[in-house]
Amino acid sequence: MSRNHNYFEKNLRSHLQKFGGHHPWNEIYDYSLLPAGKYFRPELVIAVAAENLSTKTIEEELGKTNSPLSLLASLVEIHHTYTLIHDDMPCMDNDDFRRGRPSTHKKYGEWQALLAGDGLHGLSYRLLSEINHPNQSVLFKTMAHCLGPKGLILGQAMDLSGEMNLNHQSLKRTHLLKTGRLIQFSLMASSLITPNYSYKRTLRLASLGETLGIAFQFIDDLSELSESLGEHEYGVNPWLNDNGEVALATYQFLLRLDRDLQGPLRVVFAAYLCKMNEKILGNEKEIREKLKSRKAHLEQLKLIHPLLVKLSALE
Repeated sequence: MSRNHNYFEKNLRSHLQKFGGHHPWNEIYDYSLLPAGKYFRPELVIAVAAENLSTKTIEEELGKTNSPLSLLASLVEIHHTYTLIHDDMPCMDNDDFRRGRPSTHKKYGEWQALLAGDGLHGLSYRLLSEINHPNQSVLFKTMAHCLGPKGLILGQAMDLSGEMNLNHQSLKRTHLLKTGRLIQFSLMASSLITPNYSYKRTLRLASLGETLGIAFQFIDDLSELSESLGEHEYGVNPWLNDNGEVALATYQFLLRLDRDLQGPLRVVFAAYLCKMNEKILGNEKEIREKLKSRKAHLEQLKLIHPLLVKLSALE
C-alpha cells in the first residue's frame, strides 16, 4: 500500500465530516467511499505534484486537510465514487457487488443509492470551491468540461446507448470520455495548483491523460475476462465484441506509455498494472478460454503480456 493512502483516507473522513453535515444518512456515504479502492486518481494528483515538490513537502501538504493538494485528492476520489454508485444501479450496469461487497443500491436501496451518488457529486464541487488558488476559476471550468455534459456524462450515455459499439472510433471516444476525462482532470488540476505552473506542461499532461485513460480502460476490460461477466459486460466488453482492433490498440497505447511515462507517474501506473497483472496473468487460462474464438486477440496478447510485465516493474 502506498504511504499516501493513510493520508487519503484520513482526509476523506475529515472532508465527509466537515462538508457532509451530521445526519445518520451519512452512513451511506461512508459505506460507498470507504474503504476505497486503488486510489489511482488521487495518486495521479500526487505524482504530478511530485515533479515539483519534495516528498517532505507533499507529506506536509497531505497532513493539512485544507491544503489544495488534500482537497484535490479527496474530490477526485469522491467524484469517482459517485460514478461507481450510479454505474452499479439496475438502470445502468446492474452490478450487485463492488469491491467484494454489496453495491450501494443492494445494501441500502435504489433511491438511496441515487441520492448518495448525487450527494457525492455535489460534495466534489464543494471541495473544489475550498481550494484557495489563483487558478481556481480555471479549475472550475476544467472540471465542468471534463466531467460534465461534454465529458464523463456523455461517455456514460455512449456506453449505455450502445453507441460505443458502433465502431472502434466510437469505442475509443467512449472510453476517453467516461474513464479518461477524470484521469485527465486529475493530472491537469494538479498541474494547475502546484508551484511553477506552466500552461505548456498542463497541455502535455492533458494529452498524456487521454492515452492513460483509454489504456486504463482497455486493460480493465481485459482483466474483467477473468471474472464471471453479467449481461451488460458481455454486451459491451470490446475484447468479446470486435475483430482484434482493441487488442492492437492496447498494444499501441502501452508502447506509447512505455515511451512517455516517466518519474512518479510511471510508478503510479506500474502499481496499477501490478494489480491488473494478478488478474490477467494469474488467470490467463480463463481469459484465453473466453477469447478462444478471437484469434487476432490471442495473437496480440503475445505482444501485450511482455509490455504489461515491463511497465509494471517498479524500478
